[in-house]
Amino acid sequence: MKTKKKLLAGLLTLVMVLSSMYLPGGMVAEAASDSEQVDYCIYFDAANGKLYKEAGFNPSNSNNPEESWVPKLEAEYTGDGSITCNGNELTLNNFYLFPKNIAIIIKGDAVIKLSGENTIDSGNFFVPRCGIYAYDNLSIAGTGSLKINGFNFGVYASKNLNIKDVAIDAQSSSYAFHVKGNFVMESGSVTGGITSFYGDDNGGHHAHATYGICVDGNLVVNGGVLTGRAHGSPAYGVKVGGDVTVNGGTLSGHASLVVAANPGTGYGVFAGGKIIANGGTMEGASPNREEDQYHSYGAYAEQSFVTGSNIEIVGGYKEYLHSNIQLAADNKYFKDIIMDKECRYIKFTTPVSGIGGTSPSNPNVVIGESTDLDVTVIPENASNQNIKWESSDDTIASVDENGKVTAHKEGTVTITATTEDGGYKKEITITVSKKDGAPAPTGITTVAPTTEGGSDGKIIGVDSTMEYSTNADFTDAKPCTDGEVTGLPAGTYYVRVKETDSTKAGEVVVVVVPAATVSAETQKSIMDGLGVSEEIANQILKEAEKLGVSTDTLLITDESIKKQKSDADIKGSTFGLLKARTTNLKKNSVTIKWDKVKDADGYILYGNKCGKNNSYKRIKTFTKNSTVKYTQKKLKKGTYYKYLVVAYKKINGVKVTIAAAKTVHATTKGGKYGVAKSVKVNKTSKTLAVSKTFKIKASEVKLDKKISQHRKIKYESDNKKIATVSSKGVVKAKKKGTCYIYVYAQNGVYKKIKITVK
Repeated sequence: MKTKKKLLAGLLTLVMVLSSMYLPGGMVAEAASDSEQVDYCIYFDAANGKLYKEAGFNPSNSNNPEESWVPKLEAEYTGDGSITCNGNELTLNNFYLFPKNIAIIIKGDAVIKLSGENTIDSGNFFVPRCGIYAYDNLSIAGTGSLKINGFNFGVYASKNLNIKDVAIDAQSSSYAFHVKGNFVMESGSVTGGITSFYGDDNGGHHAHATYGICVDGNLVVNGGVLTGRAHGSPAYGVKVGGDVTVNGGTLSGHASLVVAANPGTGYGVFAGGKIIANGGTMEGASPNREEDQYHSYGAYAEQSFVTGSNIEIVGGYKEYLHSNIQLAADNKYFKDIIMDKECRYIKFTTPVSGIGGTSPSNPNVVIGESTDLDVTVIPENASNQNIKWESSDDTIASVDENGKVTAHKEGTVTITATTEDGGYKKEITITVSKKDGAPAPTGITTVAPTTEGGSDGKIIGVDSTMEYSTNADFTDAKPCTDGEVTGLPAGTYYVRVKETDSTKAGEVVVVVVPAATVSAETQKSIMDGLGVSEEIANQILKEAEKLGVSTDTLLITDESIKKQKSDADIKGSTFGLLKARTTNLKKNSVTIKWDKVKDADGYILYGNKCGKNNSYKRIKTFTKNSTVKYTQKKLKKGTYYKYLVVAYKKINGVKVTIAAAKTVHATTKGGKYGVAKSVKVNKTSKTLAVSKTFKIKASEVKLDKKISQHRKIKYESDNKKIATVSSKGVVKAKKKGTCYIYVYAQNGVYKKIKITVK
């Protein structure tokens, strides 16, 4: 009775440990309950490619189940798609089963493909449940994982077992893995673990033999990590009847002895033949018992140990490691010279001695694309294959922990591969380039300006993937709008598919917007207004057409400005080019500033006190390389002043106005009035459909004192072809594209609203 109670307590403890197991699909399962248990197993006939339900095979009921067992097939299995077969391949994809006896039986040579997270749950240990039982040769591969908790065994293969890439964790009370033939570990991660407690009527303890990995034939490890853990007496982390050969990867065996009435033995790795270490890592540990009657061996070979020329060996009796070890006289195990006992921890490693060639070598990579770099660790079967990858400039090309290089922008970058063991380095030069450009756009035509000297010509047949320029090197490239580019003066233009971060610019097509015929009336107005000859007037009009300058702006002269009596804006002036505004107001000075205008040769600043009887006076002329800010001093405090800025260009020796600012009104400090600190609007961006409208709500935010109004808030569109704006701030969408609306106060402070027309 006492034995049964102790057995029950030990089993329940183990059930609680297993209860935190994860299920596929993100579920977390407690230890399986009876309500989840199924009374059948799944039978896979690999020879015929079919699945069946089987009545429930219990391998402990037969001493020779391979010969005596006859399957009781109930019906073809049709599950939820988590287990399927195709020929001799059985696929598990997020599969879960809590069987009464065994989970999966396989007849015929078969391949198990794992995908996702798969679980075979043992539940409690009151019946000898098992995981996978294969009657013939078995291979397990894929990208998924499998977790097995079985009472009798985890994976049983009557013949040979081959494992590649997958992650398997099997737990059992006797054999986590039992392979009757040969076991070849190619890659991936496999763990076989044992935990089991038994009691007796006398209050002492005894334990049965346990095997983390048990192979009756030969074991070959070519890569990956194969781990066996056992707890019992005797205990075998890894037990092999024939030879153990490690060519690469890692083989690890750990055995711990339980307290028992009789002496016990533990083997981290046991070979009935030879232990052959050619490369990679092999380690064995059995550190549990100190008493003489217990014997523990990190590794034990009945015949002998065979090691390659590049193998380093360390070992030890207790927890510390040292190189003071030697083979025992019978060559079956290593001895700890310091302790004069069998070596309870032994490790064979293959150190890195260099780093080899790169594949590919110094590659060219196109922006946005990737390439995988690979270096050779020397020797090929070194224990530590880890490589650290670094880029000299992540903005040009970055590299991940696996050597995958991703190109980001043009340039040259050095990728350095460094071995974790030994710090050997290899540098790879990566050249990042753009993709080839597109062919020249087709179907592009032009439309001339509608008025002489006008700036409303068009390039049609373009789209948003293209850009245009007034020069062949595209130093002033501008984006094309959908279908056409409007508002162009006559001239030669170059159009190509845009250059992007990843693609070179396409081939160029040259188009010409012809000049409109200059009317005699316009020609005469320029001749009279500027006092020039017909020839020079035509030159001015031709240049103005290129610059997009209207006739009204051309006719703004020094004389016409000085004749301006009112405080109103001068005809031909705009806000968006110069954006003239005042700043840094003091009792006796005002500072005015403006933006530079492309192609301007200089600027002229005019000003005077506000009032219709106070005409403008020229304050100062500025060259194009000088400042665009001026402080006028010796002013009267508390007084409003008006200012006007024009940009000029010399055409055949004549100063011609190419831009004029809106009149700026500002007061010096010390009076009862002030100026606007800023402009407040209800939206800073708005998307409209064609023909739709939007009302701007705007107000001035005063700096300190109330504002004396010389001019209300005004509005201006920088592209009336896209959207217009009324004097009351009503925006109307005209055609697809993007433009900006300037909302400006009388002292020039402003807000810019982005309008997108779809």
